Amino acid sequence: TVTDMTNSPESASTTSASQITVNPALAAPSISTTTPTIDSGQTASFSVSWTSGGTSPFTVTLYYSSSSSSCTTLGSQIDQKTGQSGSPVSFSESGLTTGTDYVCATLKDSATSPETATTSTLAIVTVNSALVAPVISVAPTAIDDGQSSTLSTTTPFSGGTSTYTCQWLEALGAGSYSDLGSSFTTGCTTSSNPTIPTGAMTTGTWHFELQVTDSG
Repeated sequence: TVTDMTNSPESASTTSASQITVNPALAAPSISTTTPTIDSGQTASFSVSWTSGGTSPFTVTLYYSSSSSSCTTLGSQIDQKTGQSGSPVSFSESGLTTGTDYVCATLKDSATSPETATTSTLAIVTVNSALVAPVISVAPTAIDDGQSSTLSTTTPFSGGTSTYTCQWLEALGAGSYSDLGSSFTTGCTTSSNPTIPTGAMTTGTWHFELQVTDSG
């Protein structure tokens, strides 16, 4: 309102209204992962959520670092998405480095003069080296019907995430591979691989593979 200094002032002059919406303070987000251990090249999944405060729309930025103390100061930005309060924002990232990665998220709203974005706690992902297949051999390579040949691993597999399962596979000629049988499935480690006799085989040319599955 504006009032002047005349002796007999009229009613004060009043402006039209100007409106400001004051929302609750922006709450810090939380981050979680369903993939705490992966192999190099695999995808890590993250979910960022927050429950209250701030001014929509919101921007969520994901960072990672090899140090727990430098996620948002020295860490690398890996992704950014928009979202809404109460609805988790999902991220799938395949660029994490081998070792222990610390991942955090910052949350920024659309207030005209926002404060520094709020930061989540840390999600920790262990990235193991990629699983490398073993080298196998068979001896002898030519037998008569009713004779046996032995499959073995000449170079063990490496990398991956413990624990491991090994399964021998077989194919006759150009056919598709199938399990050699339940008795040829075994737990295995990088330093101890199974040597398995194939037993009697029908006439033809047989092909074999060793499938190693880890827990990544």
